[in-house]
Amino acid sequence: MNTDDLRQPLKRRKLRERFAFLRPSALQSATALSLIAAAGLTVWAVRNGDPMAGEPVVTVAVERTDPIITSSVTPGSEEQDEPFIDSQETLEPDQAEVEQHEAAIVQPSRKRLAAAPIKAVSQKTSLGTLPKIAKNGKKPWLVYARPISNNLMASDSPKVAIVLGGMGLNRQLTDQAIKDLPGEITLAFAPYGKKLQRQVNKARQYGHEVMLQLPMEPFGYPAVDPGPKTLLIKDKADVTMKNLKWHMSRFSGYIGVVNYLGARFTSDGDGIGYVLRDINKRGLVYLDDGSSKRSVVPSLGQVMNAPVLVNDMIIDSEVTYNAITAALARLEQQAASDGFAIGFGSGLSLTMDALTSWSRDLRSRNIILVPVSAAYRPRQS
Repeated sequence: MNTDDLRQPLKRRKLRERFAFLRPSALQSATALSLIAAAGLTVWAVRNGDPMAGEPVVTVAVERTDPIITSSVTPGSEEQDEPFIDSQETLEPDQAEVEQHEAAIVQPSRKRLAAAPIKAVSQKTSLGTLPKIAKNGKKPWLVYARPISNNLMASDSPKVAIVLGGMGLNRQLTDQAIKDLPGEITLAFAPYGKKLQRQVNKARQYGHEVMLQLPMEPFGYPAVDPGPKTLLIKDKADVTMKNLKWHMSRFSGYIGVVNYLGARFTSDGDGIGYVLRDINKRGLVYLDDGSSKRSVVPSLGQVMNAPVLVNDMIIDSEVTYNAITAALARLEQQAASDGFAIGFGSGLSLTMDALTSWSRDLRSRNIILVPVSAAYRPRQS
């Protein structure tokens, strides 16, 4: 088309020219056919009763998650507490895994302990397996304790025992403690983890004796809540005993009990008295973590002639590497003065790193690392 054409006035086209002008392009034809097909499908869907006819449909697979369990969960019925109930597995870790790890690190020799529960000191109940004194009089704490030679106990060298709590709640940190720390270090498991029996038996396979951390009422409860079925001062004796047995049935293989929080509960002679009488009757030991000066546990233990000891030092009350290392040095000094000292800490990665470094050259400093059960044995002379 030239410029002269643009200047021509509009004129009527012939009929043939009109049809030529209206002829659709290939793209227009394809678009028209698509619209016709979509309309046809819509009519078919309506006639066949599809409620989503004409609407886009997307199907998404949603993964079901487990309920999140925290220490603020309020205890309810036995059915509601089911997520905390362990299956009482007695599976042991793969032997090759243990041997391979031991070959890769320089640690004191491992003393593999038998998997729990051990039938002679076990009692089956509706809640689960509970510890009991064997028919021959053997007590669970001695059966499950890490062996220690009489010569070592009779040695004049200062002895230090370390108990590390919070095990079983974080699988990665628990594995770090089990595999990297010397077998002489005692591990205390909280009753709220999953597959606790399996974790406990893995700890025993690596040589660690274990304890049960028992949640007790602290000052400030319920704002400060240790967890479901915490032992409370207001509870009557039957409720306290039922909750105690629930915690004790979560796993087997522990030598005794150590309080988790509980500054208020351990200051009440009635409540803690029920606990001490029962664990003494079952052949277990009790360790007070030493965090509360109001605890009546030491005096009650003497009255009941029960195996009760008080921790000497919280090694990670200040959570820095230097502070933990300094606390361990003070614990050594106390052991040198008294012959024996017990330290308690939490299963934090920083605490474990400090313990690993500290334990490497204890022998050069004439310090013997022993399991906490050694403190309950008669002192050799």
